[in-house]
Amino acid sequence: QGRLELVRRAVDPALADPRPAAVAVARELAGRGDVFAVIGHHRPEEAIPASITYEQHGLIFLNPTVTRRTLNEHAFLGVFSTIPNDGVIARQVAAFAFGLGYRRFVVLRSREDFAHEAAVAFADRVARLGTTIVGERSFTPGRASFHEIVADLGALRFDAVLVAAGRAQTAGLIRQSRGVQLEAPFLVAGLADAAALAREVGPATAPVAVPVLFNPESSAPETVGFRRGFEERYGRAPDAHAAQGYDAVRLLAAAIG
Repeated sequence: QGRLELVRRAVDPALADPRPAAVAVARELAGRGDVFAVIGHHRPEEAIPASITYEQHGLIFLNPTVTRRTLNEHAFLGVFSTIPNDGVIARQVAAFAFGLGYRRFVVLRSREDFAHEAAVAFADRVARLGTTIVGERSFTPGRASFHEIVADLGALRFDAVLVAAGRAQTAGLIRQSRGVQLEAPFLVAGLADAAALAREVGPATAPVAVPVLFNPESSAPETVGFRRGFEERYGRAPDAHAAQGYDAVRLLAAAIG
């Protein structure tokens, strides 16, 4: 009979470069004789370098939150993800859009690796479905004004806009589209907290489709039971990270037997 003990370690989210701290945490856990598995880390800058340490020391590493494909590219024996990567998510968004009858797309993306990966995967699925990308625009990760980019789309004929960027930029881009009367639906390329994004975007926008792994409003019995138990324990509703972490712990517990 195995034993599951929770050992909490965290990396300060305010760190500009969390990699050294993440590796230090990984080495600390690897040095303990009673730790054989780790669930985390929250950001790719932490998870990817830490996973190397866990693999080198024979620890199992379960990743429930990081969607970067590079985390699982090393053919490690002990690194597993319980969440799809950015490419898988973007391809599903393309299939979803096809099911809604959208056939012509514009892609707006930040110049970051994850956004590029999502845009490429989306384009690949779009081509396989026989649909078309009629325009693409990119912008720097720090850009905050998108009026010029959105206004430039007026000359194109399209059914929907794919946005591949961080949440703040995604919300800003969609929000600012109201100023130029862009009414085409938006497709968000990566996983997002739909409620948080809706608050940041504000009311009276064009339809926005957001991929999620956990729907807290679902009436499925397992979701209702999880939500009720979480609220009784912590006094608030669970989000997607809570659900992903819960599933990872249960998976590990089941593996222990």
